Formats: sequence, C-alpha cells, structure tokens
Amino acid sequence: MKRRRKPRVVVLSPIRPRKSCEAEINRIIVGVLKEIERHRGEMLAAASDARNELFTDRADLGSIMEAIRNVLGPLATAARFMLRRLFKIESVRHGARWMEQVNAAIGVDLKAVVAQEGVEQLIELATQKNVALITGLTADVQKRVETVLIDMITSGKSNAAMAQALDDAFKFGRKRAALIARDQAAKFNGNLNRIRQQEVGVTEYVWWTMQDERVRGNPGGTYPNAKPSHWDRHGKKFTYADPPSDGNPGEPINCRCIARPVLKVS
Repeated sequence: MKRRRKPRVVVLSPIRPRKSCEAEINRIIVGVLKEIERHRGEMLAAASDARNELFTDRADLGSIMEAIRNVLGPLATAARFMLRRLFKIESVRHGARWMEQVNAAIGVDLKAVVAQEGVEQLIELATQKNVALITGLTADVQKRVETVLIDMITSGKSNAAMAQALDDAFKFGRKRAALIARDQAAKFNGNLNRIRQQEVGVTEYVWWTMQDERVRGNPGGTYPNAKPSHWDRHGKKFTYADPPSDGNPGEPINCRCIARPVLKVS
C-alpha cells in the first residue's frame, strides 16, 4: 500500500488594513463634525448674549443647535454613500491581494472561488455601523457643547473660557473620530480576512500582532497589564470555530492584530 502523503502546511503573510482606508473614514467623520464647528462664532455670540442678558435679534443657543441637528441628517446620508463606496473599493483590493497571495504560495488560482457577492452583506453592515457611530458621535459633541455652554452661561464665565470649552469639545470629537476610523478600518479588514479565508476552507489561523509597545499585554509596552494578553497569543494557532474569548484578530476594540491563514496543501 502506498503511504498517504502528509499535507504541506503553508502560513501566509497577513493582509493588513490600509492606512489610506483609515484616513478616509476619518475624513468622512470629520467632514460631518465640521458642520458643528462651522457655527462656533454664532454659538459663542449667543452664549455671550445670554450671559449678559441682552435681548437682541441674534438667534439663541437652542435655535442654533436645532439648526445644526436639521443639517446633520442629510450629511449622515451623504456619509453613507461615501463609506459604502470606500468599503467596496477595499473589498475588491483585498480580494485581488488574497488571490495573488494564494497563487504565489501554492499555485492555485482562486478566481472561480473568490466572488465579490460574498462580501456584500459585510459591506452593508460595515456601512450601517459606521453611519450609526457618526450619528452617535455628532450627538455626543452637540450635547457636550450645549451642556458646557449652558453651565458656563449660568456661572457667568468669560468669553475666553467659553471659547476654550467649545474648542475642547471639538477636540474631543476629532479625537474620537480618529479612534473610530482606526477601529473600523481594522474590523472591516479582519472580517474580510475571515470571510476570504473561510471561503477556501481555511479553518485555522496564526495570531499575529504588530510586535510593538502598543500590543495588549506586552510586558515592556504601553499596556502591560491588559487582559486578555494579545502579546501572549502572537505566533499561536487558533480556529475560527473556537476563537479566543474576545474574538478573532481585529474584532476587539482597536485591535491591530491579524489572522495569518494556515493552508493545508495535499
């Protein structure tokens, strides 16, 4: 009897999210936030008038915030189209890179297997999630602006103090936008990796970190006591059927880790 050959195991390089994708998500979110920032002068003037109890023809703070809210709905709709287009482009780019990678490693052409239709639902879900995050963030910034200005009006704070508080609220929005963009770009890429890999029968992957000071659980890094430790997972095998407690690479909040697929070739 002929002995059955043991399958050859190939671990492919990770396909990471592009910085340009993260930058574009951030640009779309900040574009919506700018509508709030555009009214900075009006808000400060209204707050100053209210503090001084001056009754002029100038709109009050409440009417300014209401006008902003009326504009943000259409802006979120426009953001939906831009985000969907971005995720579509990224999915096509990822699919081409994945086919190229597999072909180079084991000489198999995946054109008949990798179909764009397979990620359409992912694109739609990612779009919905990002629009919801934008809506939530703009609401948070508006609430923060309104609350802090009302508190400062009632306590008689100076124009300079109110201006600084307003700028701090805008900085909060932009900082959150950057975090959302980084997290969502990584999550979308991680889900693309999982879908593409499972499409061709991959069941195992090697957990791969960025191997830098920001990796959760790195003893000499920024978050040495983070639990669970992603540092300890580096280079270890996991299965999609039984992932770690906080999910596959890229799924935990702001996780930059990647799943390196394990291919078994007969």
